[in-house]
Order: sequence, then structure tokens, then C-alpha cells
Amino acid sequence: MNLLNIIHGMNSGGAEKIVSTLSFKLPKEYSNHLIIDVETKDDYEFNGVVTTLNLRKRGGFLSKIIFYVKKMFRLQGYLKNNSIDVIISHDLISHILSIITTRKTKSIVVVHYNPSLRSKNMKSIFERYMLKFIYAKCSKIVTVSIGVKSVLVEEFNVAKTKIEVIYNAFDFTEIERLSKKDIGEDKSLFENQTLVNVARLSQSKGQGHLLKSFSVLLNYLPKTRLVLIGNGELERNLIDMSEKLGISDNVSFLGFKPNPYKYISNSDLFVFTSLQEGFGMAVVESLICKTPVISTNCKFGPQEIMSDKPNYNNELEFTKRFSTGVIFPVFSKKVDFQDLGISEEHIKLADLIFYYLKNDNLKKTFHFNKSLLFDVSEVIKLWQLLIEGE
Repeated sequence: MNLLNIIHGMNSGGAEKIVSTLSFKLPKEYSNHLIIDVETKDDYEFNGVVTTLNLRKRGGFLSKIIFYVKKMFRLQGYLKNNSIDVIISHDLISHILSIITTRKTKSIVVVHYNPSLRSKNMKSIFERYMLKFIYAKCSKIVTVSIGVKSVLVEEFNVAKTKIEVIYNAFDFTEIERLSKKDIGEDKSLFENQTLVNVARLSQSKGQGHLLKSFSVLLNYLPKTRLVLIGNGELERNLIDMSEKLGISDNVSFLGFKPNPYKYISNSDLFVFTSLQEGFGMAVVESLICKTPVISTNCKFGPQEIMSDKPNYNNELEFTKRFSTGVIFPVFSKKVDFQDLGISEEHIKLADLIFYYLKNDNLKKTFHFNKSLLFDVSEVIKLWQLLIEGE
């Protein structure tokens, strides 16, 4: 079985992690191929043949058309020369290329994010049109949560039978092993109570809100530390904000870490402030590390992971506790880095963190009872059934 994954690159991210996991965990009789757009500093390894298109996209409408036509022909040649049986795409451009270039080859589109588009600009309208075309033409669709599936059914009129929900795969044994590793020179960061956030540093992950809430918390617990793990386009903005808020001595930006688990397991709470998600891999990773989670009720992921009876479309208006942690209403807007004002939402999150740091009763009653849904051995079985099925 010749299997081809297409994705922009293998930098840090949930989609990239899935591609890497599939390449290592699928049976050895699978021949794994990967096509990426450009050479990058890859954070995740791939077990198989990696091909880089290495095409430069230039400015101008005509140049962009030529760029995508070249990509299409190169992909067609690759499919033919390597006898690809199944193609799995992981982002919008990859979806389009796989649909246009595949006729007899089985195409699986993986939706890693919430495709519900709120803006009305021309780019969003065009993207929505393309997504409808992609969902109609592909062989199968995989969503990473039931919440995302509900969006495809209700907003894009996709038949339920065409969609398979396959959660992201987690190697519990390996994560638990890595979580026990020594954190070395960073041990001093965890001498006092510590909060951790693991995510790309971007608007959708909401770390700006976390910094504002943390500035309030320090008025009551001045020795508390916040550790941010991840890189991204807003790193400089967030560092500047921490300095302007006067909390930089208590905030550590550690960048991308191949083993974030040893940091999570040494933290008192994992605080997840995303405004939107497709799933929220870091929430599961924290629960595997037995670190309680305080999370926004963003669409989608946290409630589906943490609750035994999730309401996938519920715009939660209050805080709710589970055996794995607490979810609270998602922030009402994106962070404005020019505005250092503290809102009622920031104060409420600070109060919530303060309560559970002082009482420590989340760890005492912690119980993660949905682990089998995310275990790599069970998830890989679902992928095999999908790849080999009609």
C-alpha cells in the first residue's frame, strides 16, 4: 500500500504531528510518502520518502497561477511514478491539489480546524466555495473532533456517512516516559507554583489574554510563574506585552520544545486560552501528564475531551468543573496589543486560577477516564480501516 501525505511543511503544529505519527505507527507494509512545499526547519520527523516541491511563489496574479499549475503537474507525475494508492491532504492548498490531480486515486481530506467562517470578505467567501467543492469531490473526510463534523454537516451540507471522526493519536506510554525526564537547567522555573501553556504563539491561541489575567494573579500570588512553550508570529508582541504589564520577571518564553511533557508534568496547572480549535492536542497531552487543565470552552475540543457528556455547540456562559479540570467561557474578542487594559474576563480567569492554586483540589480529585479514545493503538486501527476500506 503506497500512502502519500501532502502538507505545507513539518513545522510545529497538530496537523504536522499527525502526519509524523501516522508514518511511524502504521504497519510496516505501508510505504509512506510525504510531499511538502518548501524546505524548512522541521520540528517533526517523517518515517518514509520526503519530496520537496521547492517552487517559489512570486507576486502577481499570473505568476501565482503558473506556480499552482507547476505544483499540480509535479504532483501528477509523482502519483504516477510512485503508484500511489491513497492520498491524504492536510491543508487547503493540499486539498485543492489532491482533488484536481487525483481521478482513480483514493483521496482523504483531513479537517484539522473549525471551518466555520465568520468574516464576509472576498477571501473568506472564496475559501468557503473551495471547501464545498473539496468536500463534494473527495473520497472521504476525516475530522479531528465531533464538533468539527457537526460544522461540516450543518454548514457545508456534507453527508454524515462521508465523514469519519478520528481523534489525534497519543502514545500514552511514551508521553508518560518523557514526562519523567529531568528538566535540567530549567528546574529553577518550577521552584514555586507554575502555570504552563503549550501552543503556537498566535492570535487564535489567546496568550495575550493569559498575560493580562496573569498580571492580575500576581497581585495575590507574586511568586507564581507562567511558562509559555511554543513559537509563532506573535512572540515579539507577547514579550513586549509582558514587559509593559510589568510581569516579565515572572514569565518565561521557552520556544518550541521537542519534549514539552516534562514541563507540563512539573506544572501545577495547564492554562489553555484558545479562541478556536479543531481539537486541542495540548489539552490531552496535559491530562496524560496528570496536570489539571483550565481551558476556554472554545469550538472545538476542550469540552469534548474533558466532559463525559459534551454539548458540542454550547456557548458556555459559566464555569464548569470536570474530573480533569475546568472550562470557562471563551474570550469575547481577539487581543489588541496596543490596549493594556484589564477586562472583567481577565479578572474572572485570574480568580479561577487563584482558587485552584490555593486549594489544590483539582489534583486531588483528578481522573482522566476517556484515555482509550485517544490512545495511538486504537486510533491507528481506525486509520487502517479507513485507508483500506472502499
